[in-house]
Amino acid sequence: MAERVFFLISAFFYLLRAIALARRATLICCHWMAPCGAMGFLCSRLLGRPFVIVEHSGALHLLERSSIGIRIAGMLASRSKRVYVVSADLKRKLETIAPEASGRIEVIPMGVECSAYRKTADASSDEWGSTGVSTQDAILRHQDAILRHKVPASARSHLADQNDIRDNGWVQPERLKVLFIGRLTRIKGAGLLIRAAAEVPEADITICGDGESRDSLTELAKWLAVPARFPGHVDRARKRQLIEECDVVVVPSILLNGRRSEGLPVVCLEAMAAGKPVIGSRSGGLTDLIVDRDNGLLFNAGDHEMLASKLRELVRDPSLKLRLGARAAVTASHYDWSVIGERFRRSIAGVL
Repeated sequence: MAERVFFLISAFFYLLRAIALARRATLICCHWMAPCGAMGFLCSRLLGRPFVIVEHSGALHLLERSSIGIRIAGMLASRSKRVYVVSADLKRKLETIAPEASGRIEVIPMGVECSAYRKTADASSDEWGSTGVSTQDAILRHQDAILRHKVPASARSHLADQNDIRDNGWVQPERLKVLFIGRLTRIKGAGLLIRAAAEVPEADITICGDGESRDSLTELAKWLAVPARFPGHVDRARKRQLIEECDVVVVPSILLNGRRSEGLPVVCLEAMAAGKPVIGSRSGGLTDLIVDRDNGLLFNAGDHEMLASKLRELVRDPSLKLRLGARAAVTASHYDWSVIGERFRRSIAGVL
């Protein structure tokens, strides 16, 4: 009883604050259909302001669990000027439960600040002698050099210092630095990565984040004798550093109850902006972004053996890691906030 009273009081003051802010707004933008979408709807009705919703995944999956939730989702989608979803997968799901609102649903993913990762993405290009050209041109030249095995003398010297050169001129790394960043909850799939790493002894795993699954993940790593690092939650600066230092970022999201999936994890875009290859599961918005063996690698959601095979590919073939990373950086440039922001601006201007 006390919890319900606390919830109602909190919701009341939340609404008052939302109304105060909405009075000064031309348009009300609500992230997630619930509770923000519901509050936006109430503000819209009280003040006569149009509202739009940006749905990332979680609220929609929460609402679709019950018939009442489905009706609420349908009502919000129909009354809003637009519902922006971050992936084609979410658009299909929302159209299924709110077909009458299909014309209002638009896919616009979240963006990434590519300039924050440009130093990392450009570093390899500089090593290959690309100067006086744009970031994208440098990346493409870097990729071309990789594919043709044209290694500059400076790079050959750097590799020779490591005393581990293959016959074709490429260094075989002793270890593969694998990074996971995200909430430690079941849907994020960190346990799947640990199980895959148990089959790839060359992989060094760092699992960043915190959440309800942290203790069980730590125990799983111990049980499987996987020497994974768990540094906990990391701030933005530390996250960028970890992405810069790793060889590959893994986004092993799983499907819950055979249906619930993530939208489009931002860490995937951040890694790609830094010129790092991403191994992602075939779930949610990841398949919108990653093209298998072009700008990343995909594996079937929940299949740790397939994930292990993808990790082994990068261990065996360093040139693949470089090629995928170069293409990933080019892909990320299309998701820069300057591009995504302009898409939002044009769409919202069309409904005002």
